[in-house]
Amino acid sequence: MEPEKKNGNDGKDEKQEKKEQRKKVLSFAAIALFSLLAIGVGLWISHALPEAFARWNAEGELALVLAAFWVVLMLWFVFVMKSRGNALVYSGVIAALTAGAVYLIFNFDAVMDAIGVLGVWGIGAAIVIAIWIGGAVILKRDRKKAAAGAPPAEGAVVIKKMETDEEIRGKAFVHWRAWHEAYPGLVSEEALEKLTLEKCEEIAFKWRDNLLVAVADGRVAGFVGFGVREGEDPDVGEIFALYVLPEYFGKGVGRLLMQAGLDRLKEYPRVCLWVLKENARAIRFYEKCGFAPDGAEKWNDYASAAEIRMILTR
Repeated sequence: MEPEKKNGNDGKDEKQEKKEQRKKVLSFAAIALFSLLAIGVGLWISHALPEAFARWNAEGELALVLAAFWVVLMLWFVFVMKSRGNALVYSGVIAALTAGAVYLIFNFDAVMDAIGVLGVWGIGAAIVIAIWIGGAVILKRDRKKAAAGAPPAEGAVVIKKMETDEEIRGKAFVHWRAWHEAYPGLVSEEALEKLTLEKCEEIAFKWRDNLLVAVADGRVAGFVGFGVREGEDPDVGEIFALYVLPEYFGKGVGRLLMQAGLDRLKEYPRVCLWVLKENARAIRFYEKCGFAPDGAEKWNDYASAAEIRMILTR
């Protein structure tokens, strides 16, 4: 196997994603806080201006507070959250929930007589839960739309099933180049001479199932093969091969491929792989992915080299 090297750039995309998630959470937290402040202001006004409120009926009070709050929410979504298309929907839902809270405030005694203390707390808890569940659903939906509609950014890596002839030839090139750049001194010269680019293309066109490629910058940057080996333990999945072009070392391609392969083998509690015994860098990579040697060894006749087995238990 030819895993990637790890350097300080691996966590960049993860950090950016976490930053975006924190920003969205803070936005919804700010809305929730604003709702509480609006209710507090309504309470203060009701106590500070009792004579003025006495001249209004309950419907007038509710309509005034709701209209003002709805306008402020729309301005928030349009200018702060940059969500003009959903401003009416989002602000309408939150304003409607707030209207219920305002009505409860102005008709507290009547509501208390009707449903009691536990009922009031139950309604309040339901409103809070509904706001947060609704927010989570909206965020998840927006992320899915963005992922489906936006083209991959420059340098982005897409893990996909190998389908086209171009991808098959790209996979073959990765296989050939990885062997000839990583394995001199680890396998016999005869094995390297036999593994020509034409041979790798022949293998690639024959072996299309259970194989994913990593596409970056318009070409195949790596691939992973997975499945269950015939005649072996049917309850153990296996990573058959994982190779990455050298120029994509340290960019997370190897880890993405490994995770994608493991996801396809998720029904197996244990996953194994075989790696050249002298390939120290590959062994370190697999150890970082959670694999550990189990003591099993075998001789690879084609490569004229010893291999060890590594196991991932989950």
